[in-house]
Amino acid sequence: MESDIVTHFEKGYIAGAESIKPNIQVKVQYSGTFTDAAKTKTIAAAMYASGNDVIFQCAGNAGSGAFNEAKSLNNNRKESDKVWLIGVDQDQKYLGKYTSKDGKKSNFVLVSTIKEVGEVVKDISEKTKNNKFPSEEVIKYDLKNGGVSLGLDNVTSEIKNSIIQAKEKIVSGKIIVPEK
Repeated sequence: MESDIVTHFEKGYIAGAESIKPNIQVKVQYSGTFTDAAKTKTIAAAMYASGNDVIFQCAGNAGSGAFNEAKSLNNNRKESDKVWLIGVDQDQKYLGKYTSKDGKKSNFVLVSTIKEVGEVVKDISEKTKNNKFPSEEVIKYDLKNGGVSLGLDNVTSEIKNSIIQAKEKIVSGKIIVPEK
């Protein structure tokens, strides 16, 4: 479903992918729904069939369709030929567990973008406690203030280090993540 927040995910993902591989082709498709898992499963099937090996799904509850498709495909492939999915809102690695055709237990969730709701609640609570409740203020929570993070369990240490370095550059302002 298109929205300002989902567009921000999209633009950040594309910028990150292009920073590693400038000529990468990132295909974008919106389901138009946060609830229709069948539609998202169909979209994921078409994207994987056309050669995509990673899908970053930002589809709320409808994202379960993409997970179902990735699991179905991966159950019928060798572990080395798996397709990948990127989780959103919480660390979704628990949804990526499967057993491959060659009998290997594996996980297809590459990384997850995590909304750190606990940090946001803690921050607002602290402001309220100090009589500084931001009643008429819009606060953007991001990497800089701990509002979002990444689950990096399924990447190599080399990739993890590259991601941590990029995060540090984003936080310091050396890298500007496009929003639109």
